[in-house]
Amino acid sequence: MKKQLSLITLGMSAMLFMPVISQAKLEDSSEAVINVTGSSSNELSLKEVPKIEFNTVESSDGLTTADGKMPGQLHVLNTKEDHYWEVTMKVTDFKSDRGMISANTLKFEPGESNSSSQISDLSSVLRPLNWEATGGRVLFKSIGTSDSPKYAAGDFYQTYKNPKITIQPWTPSGKYTSTLTWNLSR
Repeated sequence: MKKQLSLITLGMSAMLFMPVISQAKLEDSSEAVINVTGSSSNELSLKEVPKIEFNTVESSDGLTTADGKMPGQLHVLNTKEDHYWEVTMKVTDFKSDRGMISANTLKFEPGESNSSSQISDLSSVLRPLNWEATGGRVLFKSIGTSDSPKYAAGDFYQTYKNPKITIQPWTPSGKYTSTLTWNLSR
């Protein structure tokens, strides 16, 4: 009996080292990868904004108007026709180390609109607006309704001209700067 018990123990121990026979694997998975570069097919972005450059003015005992120019252009890219969008701009007061010029008197007007879109009448899909600094007004927008969308896909460009700002009497001399914050939203 001892021999049999020893053989059984030895046999069971040997079985631990024997390969286990299992069913063959019939299914497996792997991964496929595609890298896409370039612009998204659903892109709405602000590509460029103009800046404002004012001429030098002489401080006086009366109101003075500083005139300037607006080099550059507002450039919006919309790759999807059902996207309504608008651009707003906020402007801070013009400040120097010696004083401040209120941005509330800043004015400019739209120049030319153009687009890479195939629309013959841009005024049917775009609305450039005059600007008077009133705290982030809409400056440029697509137009249309949800029932009859007229939003166009493409690159849209808007120039601006005739920037003016009123300078108060006896404004201290200095270089005055302001921050223009342009915001594109749906």
